[in-house]
Amino acid sequence: MRILVVDKVSLSRRLVRHILTVNGPRLAFVYKTYLDGYDSKLSILGFGIVKDQSDEDDMQVFIFDLKKSPGILHNGELWRLLSTDGIEKLCHDVDKLKKILAVYDARLERECDFQEIYRSYMADNGLPDRSISLQNLFGKYFPNKRDEFVKLSSLSQINLDWAKRPLLNGLLQDVYHEMACLIELDPLIKRSPPEHSGLRLNNSLEPVKLPARRRKLRKKQWNILELTYRR
Repeated sequence: MRILVVDKVSLSRRLVRHILTVNGPRLAFVYKTYLDGYDSKLSILGFGIVKDQSDEDDMQVFIFDLKKSPGILHNGELWRLLSTDGIEKLCHDVDKLKKILAVYDARLERECDFQEIYRSYMADNGLPDRSISLQNLFGKYFPNKRDEFVKLSSLSQINLDWAKRPLLNGLLQDVYHEMACLIELDPLIKRSPPEHSGLRLNNSLEPVKLPARRRKLRKKQWNILELTYRR
């Protein structure tokens, strides 16, 4: 398995063209979201590419570091991957972002965990609690391999349940180990992601009315998301 961290626009352009022309199974994985200042930006987004499922050496993982180089999203043509129906999207953070931010203030002056906001949104709307957890996926499809997953968790010294893990601690290291699990799961992941059992957080976020200037900036960002993340 080869892992490449992409933090340059020029490299991103080449990789986008490569990924869109790859024949065989592909898996897209939106990893984390991060708020910095007034602008809502993705921090890191990883793609797992499996060209030949029978050949482990042919597995590829591309991790786009959008926090270091935000121009990758548009100038690096990453938006083409995010708007392509042929690439499966496992995480729903981006799909729900506009609706959630319309209700909950993400406190734009510091980072924010969208998993927590999403839980509050689901609870307030009487919807079942869900979390995107690789531990849940791994246990669902590989119940006899739990020891291997625990071994991965020990290596990275983190809790692999998104609901409990801090947002920014060891972010790249988390991606490496989680993408390895995703690639193993890839042949079994269907077009519609299975239901996930998650941990319920007791605390909830209260809706906060934003100042006019901040609301205007966020609305502009939503228009970008409508273009970039349409399904």
